[in-house]
Amino acid sequence: MKMINTKGILVLIAILIVIQFGFGLILSPILGKVVVEAINENSAAKINIRKVNIWPLTLSCSLTGLKVFDPDNEKESIAFIKKASVKISSLKLLSKQLVVSKISISGAEIDVKTEPDGSFNVRKLIQPKEQKEVMSEGGVFDKLKGKKDWFGKIFEMIKSRSSTETVEKKKVERFRAKRVKKEVEKLSKGRRVMFKTLSDDYAFQIRSFIVKNSRIMLSPVTGDGISVEKAFVVISNLGVDPKKGVRFDRFRVKGSLEKENAPAGKFEINYAQAFKKGKQFTNCIVKARNVDLAMTSFIYEDSLPVSFDKGTITIDSKTTMINEELNSENLITLRDQTVVPGKGKVMVGIIPIQAICEALDQVNPASFKFRITGTLSNPKFEGFQEALMELIKPYLANITERVKEQGVKAIESLLKKETGESSGEEGVAGEAVDVVKSLFGGKN
Repeated sequence: MKMINTKGILVLIAILIVIQFGFGLILSPILGKVVVEAINENSAAKINIRKVNIWPLTLSCSLTGLKVFDPDNEKESIAFIKKASVKISSLKLLSKQLVVSKISISGAEIDVKTEPDGSFNVRKLIQPKEQKEVMSEGGVFDKLKGKKDWFGKIFEMIKSRSSTETVEKKKVERFRAKRVKKEVEKLSKGRRVMFKTLSDDYAFQIRSFIVKNSRIMLSPVTGDGISVEKAFVVISNLGVDPKKGVRFDRFRVKGSLEKENAPAGKFEINYAQAFKKGKQFTNCIVKARNVDLAMTSFIYEDSLPVSFDKGTITIDSKTTMINEELNSENLITLRDQTVVPGKGKVMVGIIPIQAICEALDQVNPASFKFRITGTLSNPKFEGFQEALMELIKPYLANITERVKEQGVKAIESLLKKETGESSGEEGVAGEAVDVVKSLFGGKN
């Protein structure tokens, strides 16, 4: 029976420990400077790191004091990361592919700002230096450009990811992904053969990206923004490429909203997308509790027919999509609200939006339960208008005279457009107001 060579094992362990800590504590600072210089030289992003430790045996590294600067203004910081750890996939490394299995960030301060062209400042961080001008006109975040509010931008991204054209394209890509592509590289002596799948074509891949105990500042082009405190973000199977765009399977974010140290509510968003049997399945759950509507107006101001001078909103929303088909269950509750007309729409049916706002102000709390079906291109709201009218019906009956004063011109204009007739305030328009009064319990 052979004896275990305990002495040899102890010597080997000692050597590995010396390599691990000697490399991590002594050689890492030197290599860290080389890595930073390489990133700054070949990428649009500019970074600075206070301390780097590379641990060769575990294929990981830890970063302290990482600063990421705006490529267009190196005096302005986009992110400061107190601590971060990066782990490389050993299996992918064996096949000579650099894939990050996990990035964990803690104590970060990230500023997400809207650029004058409507896109976000963070888009510039993934641009290769030589493609900066090309990417400024189109590329990964092209869908974010325009004058839409933040809700509109996010909706356009989801719509784009779930469109018929995109799903058909993904079918082809999924078929290709099952096939292995062979690439042959000629060497001075012989050749090297590499086998790659579709996912390997992405320039940067992260299996798990986690941000915790951080602060994210959200800012519009003009006006004050709002911060997400104690932010927690998880993204799974993230792939980033300047030409192919951004892909991910799951996205989760939650945190507490604050503005000037005043609480503005809490929220959580869970988004997941999977492709099965030739169909794309998307699930999105949104929960918000007592979110301040005035402080967050830049998120929704262009998407709603109304705005809010004050008040809070609580949301429970669960949405399922199969390809582009929608099935969404929603419950929204407003509290202590002051509603004002928004941009564009001045009527809901034949009722002036101003009258609806005034009536809605008198309902506290105001809850709406409704469904959204149809498609992303043509959504159908089921039960929303009925729930709204049921809530404000008693109050509309008491303000019909004000309806007449504030809405007579809008009603008359509508009637002229539809009938081509002309009438005075006490004519057809007055009759229309009387009809409105009768609908809500008034007398003709």
